[in-house]
Amino acid sequence: MAKDYRKTAEDILSMVGGKENVTECVHCMTRLRVKVKDKSLIDEEGITGMDEVPGALWAGDQYQIVLGNTVNSVYDEICTLGGFEKHAGIDENLDQVPAKKTKRGFKGSLLALISVISDCIVPNLGIFVAMGLFAAIISVIGPNGFKLATEESVVYKLIDSCYQGIQYFIPVMLGLAAAKRFKVDTKVAVIVLCICLFPDLVNAVSGGEIGFIPITLNSQGMSAILIVWIMSYIERLVKKILPDSLKFVFSNFLVILIMVPLSIFILIPAGFLLGLAIATPVQMFGNISEPLLAAVVGALWIPLISFGLHAAMAGIFMMDFMQTGVNYTLMPAMYSLAFIGIATDLAIAIRAKDKKTKESGRIGMLNYLTGGIAEPSIYSIYLKNPKTLIAISAGMAACGKKPFAASPASFVSTRSYEQCKVDV
Repeated sequence: MAKDYRKTAEDILSMVGGKENVTECVHCMTRLRVKVKDKSLIDEEGITGMDEVPGALWAGDQYQIVLGNTVNSVYDEICTLGGFEKHAGIDENLDQVPAKKTKRGFKGSLLALISVISDCIVPNLGIFVAMGLFAAIISVIGPNGFKLATEESVVYKLIDSCYQGIQYFIPVMLGLAAAKRFKVDTKVAVIVLCICLFPDLVNAVSGGEIGFIPITLNSQGMSAILIVWIMSYIERLVKKILPDSLKFVFSNFLVILIMVPLSIFILIPAGFLLGLAIATPVQMFGNISEPLLAAVVGALWIPLISFGLHAAMAGIFMMDFMQTGVNYTLMPAMYSLAFIGIATDLAIAIRAKDKKTKESGRIGMLNYLTGGIAEPSIYSIYLKNPKTLIAISAGMAACGKKPFAASPASFVSTRSYEQCKVDV
């Protein structure tokens, strides 16, 4: 029997004060996000008491109702009942309540920089996970694993191509997110980055034939973000200067003509140095004690998610990964959460005495399995049971001891790739 999402939608709409009280209704991957005229009309106890709702919270003036995998169906019904305009699902990390514009000192500029990095990197974390899985398959079936496939075999080459292809085009993926963040023409941004990745140009820069410093765009995430940011100003300037009759013919041409040499000579080296500066604190703590740093990040990862701070942290640690090719912090925490979460929710679904808790365990496990989504379990189980939260955080801290290593081709690393593979 199909689940009655209309009944859930009716109950939620009633408990937020009715359609007349709603000024905006959108959703993301896991949450229904509502803005209302009068907050006092919201029945928060009633909403959080619903079996279908693992939890709810305020983020600025936005009331976020955690629904998990059912959010799309419930959202459609609410829009139909309330006569609201339907919007496409928004990115989790992009839906932060914008801060009021104030004069920025060093602290404000640093927070703004972290926010930009998060907005550009976090939407691509799923791709990084896919890259890691391809690398894992290669390690298992290849000559360094169970020797199920040789490096010359078709299977090995296809899987390795998937891995190397993702790694090679990381700057383009980050550029796409940056283009959205800075409101730049996506097609032109991609073309500029692809030109900078063109093999002949890369070889010329690496060989010292072009550019002042032999640093290329390959795996330089910060450089890609910096290029698109500067391009946003260049694009506006070109469109402002050109008359309307010439924009179609010359606008894209001039932007590309300006951005490619600017990127090769200035922005790519500058982005490399900036990325190194951001990653250096993480590397310094790692040099003091890699297991301790990994344990702290693993233990704090669930609280960070619950407070919405994981996106900013992810941006910083991904810069460390892209600069060094080894990550002792974010990657172990992300990978361990899925497995530990599934095991924890399965145990709760089997052993819990309360019917609602059992159902929350089943729903949470399903969310982990189908989308790697942790929020339903966090709000409906972990935060309500300190012992469970401590246990799962301790498990993640214990798992975060081994590094995730990239391939030898593209990264400047403090240790060799062969050493990393032995560690893993």
